Amino acid sequence: MMKLILALSLATVTSGFAPLSVKSASSNVLGAASAGKPQNDWSDKPGYQPKSTTPVAARKPNRIQRRKMKDAIIDPDYYLAAGFALLCPLIIWYHPSYDPSGGPSLIGVCGGLFHLLFGALLWIQTLRVRCVFEKDGFEFYNIKGPGLDLENGAWLERKPDNYVAGTRNRWSFDSI
Repeated sequence: MMKLILALSLATVTSGFAPLSVKSASSNVLGAASAGKPQNDWSDKPGYQPKSTTPVAARKPNRIQRRKMKDAIIDPDYYLAAGFALLCPLIIWYHPSYDPSGGPSLIGVCGGLFHLLFGALLWIQTLRVRCVFEKDGFEFYNIKGPGLDLENGAWLERKPDNYVAGTRNRWSFDSI
């Protein structure tokens, strides 16, 4: 019985490497070379010919259109924060341990906790910071108020100046 199972499994595995039909070889050894031009759709195309390209500038709105634009707030996205936090148990579980008792590795625990803390930081910042695109640039704002929910009484407050550069956290589209 085992020999039959082994023979059937070998037959199914090796059948993937055998061609379905064998074509007869041409009588001429150089048949492929002397047959002329191959009949495919890329053989008639010319070789590479460099062309000069000029970038097409995007249409810039004029002053009137720019004044009519509304500010846009990007919705929060927690996928990156959740991804870092979910890496924590995977790093702890899959990092090799050299402990004879089979306990978790100290390096794995430290690496997992680092990812968990970084994910928590990203989660909190995503919860309380918004990027607002205005008419001529974008700026980061903090959400203040009850529940950090803009629809239920919270408001946007300009972030404090950048303590390193001493400037506002605002970037104009012309400087990017």
